[in-house]
Amino acid sequence: MSHKKYRVETNCLNCGAEVTRKFCPECGQENIELRDSFVHIVGHFISDYLHYDSKFFKGLLPLFTRPGYLTRQYLEGKRVSNIHPLRLFFFCTIFMVLISNLYYHKFEEVIRQEIITQEKVSSADSTQASPRKKQFGVSITTRDDGKDGAKTPEQMMQDARAGLAEFFHNIKYISFFLLPVYALIFKLFYIRRKTYYVDHLIYTMHLQSFVYILISLLLALLLWVTPAWRGYTGGPLIGVVCVYVAISLRHVHEQSWWKSILKGIFAVMLCLFITAVVFTGYIVTRGIL
Repeated sequence: MSHKKYRVETNCLNCGAEVTRKFCPECGQENIELRDSFVHIVGHFISDYLHYDSKFFKGLLPLFTRPGYLTRQYLEGKRVSNIHPLRLFFFCTIFMVLISNLYYHKFEEVIRQEIITQEKVSSADSTQASPRKKQFGVSITTRDDGKDGAKTPEQMMQDARAGLAEFFHNIKYISFFLLPVYALIFKLFYIRRKTYYVDHLIYTMHLQSFVYILISLLLALLLWVTPAWRGYTGGPLIGVVCVYVAISLRHVHEQSWWKSILKGIFAVMLCLFITAVVFTGYIVTRGIL
């Protein structure tokens, strides 16, 4: 981000040290003029709030075209020239949350109806298994009118609306706390190589950043280009991620291709399983379904 003009004076306004160039050698404060324009202040706020970094766009190209490159660069100590993995992850998460909220608001009615239909099918299956129950020695049949604990369609619609809104609001927190779990999975697959856990955590941040940008692009495609493809993109998405993980593991750990492919497939499947368990548990415990 470009700044206003630099001060002519060479004294640091923060600590008083002599400033010979653009930044104070003691405290690091930039020697710029005191008065900022409104646009400049807003720009700084957006920059700080979103952890914006010009290196972000520079890092997107190798993130997609050279799987494992950013992780390898970081582990080799080349860190100043690339965006920090955690900052990249945060920015990609915010971008995905914004796109997913747009997606949810466009298909909100369809998503709620799918959830309600699924719940009705589950209720119908359980009713067919035991259509009648005994109460005080008399067999009775439950009705779907809100009595005997059954939900009416209106109640189900309200629960789905509130639950989905809460789910999309908290998805960024859930995905963040899953990062250490994903890193542990990759650590277990390379436990014989005596690698550090933090190395796998860095790799997982880069992998999640790729996945979130990929999901964002896919949701944007469904939003504005091919909404009819909705419901048919899960398989191809998983396939692309499996290929990406295999290539990136090959470049980061320099193992044979067949080992990298097998580990990549099993790691992705295990991560998907844990993710499904966590998200299903969250949805059920919060009463969304």
